[in-house]
Amino acid sequence: MSWTPGLCSITYRQLAPEEIVRLAVASGLKAVEWGTDIHAPPGDAARARELAGLCRDAGLACPTLGSYARATDSARSQPFEPLLDTAEALGAAAIRVWAGETGFAETGEAERQAVAETVHGYAEAAAARGMRVALEYHPDTLTDCRAGTRWLLEAAAHPALFSYWQPVPDQPVEDCRGDLDALGGRLAHLHVFYWRGARERHPLAEGADYWARILAGRPVPPGGHAFLEFVPGDDPGCLKAEAAALAGFLRKAGSGHELAH
Repeated sequence: MSWTPGLCSITYRQLAPEEIVRLAVASGLKAVEWGTDIHAPPGDAARARELAGLCRDAGLACPTLGSYARATDSARSQPFEPLLDTAEALGAAAIRVWAGETGFAETGEAERQAVAETVHGYAEAAAARGMRVALEYHPDTLTDCRAGTRWLLEAAAHPALFSYWQPVPDQPVEDCRGDLDALGGRLAHLHVFYWRGARERHPLAEGADYWARILAGRPVPPGGHAFLEFVPGDDPGCLKAEAAALAGFLRKAGSGHELAH
């Protein structure tokens, strides 16, 4: 089993869905994670069915919906029930959600528990429709680190709850591997990009060996996708090169490439 290469639609927020699908196909990608901020509005089932049709006709999968449900009552959070409707119309198996709006170390116990209860509710509602939820692994949320993600997975405690993973800039390879070890069977998908320093975007080819070392010898979760998320300059013209780099290091990792020391 190997990772399936895909594209997050938020990579090109400025483009119409038809153009995103065209670019994905031309670049050899196999799936799209549609974002609910622009391309797949919450509750708009007709739009979701259009997106599903575009992808189906192009031979692309829609495995997950990239939502902005934040497990808080913040104005930035999207209500969950309409997201279920959108995901169902899209044919997605999972919905990405966010674990609050503050980092694990900065969040008090009561606030942590409130997020955990909300995330559990998300998972329960998704499971009732035959779907699951996956946490965004991201700064300024409870899942900004290994300890916070493990805490939330255990506190929310639901069989339909999983997590994405992505590195922070300049995170050492062994630390990345430790993150993935900690997720174990709760890893769902990857968000892939290559940032250095103060969130400086670099071509993925520069990070190909880095990513191959992170993933070397690691089992791929069932249905696991590696979604390209950010590209230099948000440039559609670089997607083929980014996708080629992605495919290259996924092959290298899957072939038993040994870690460099």
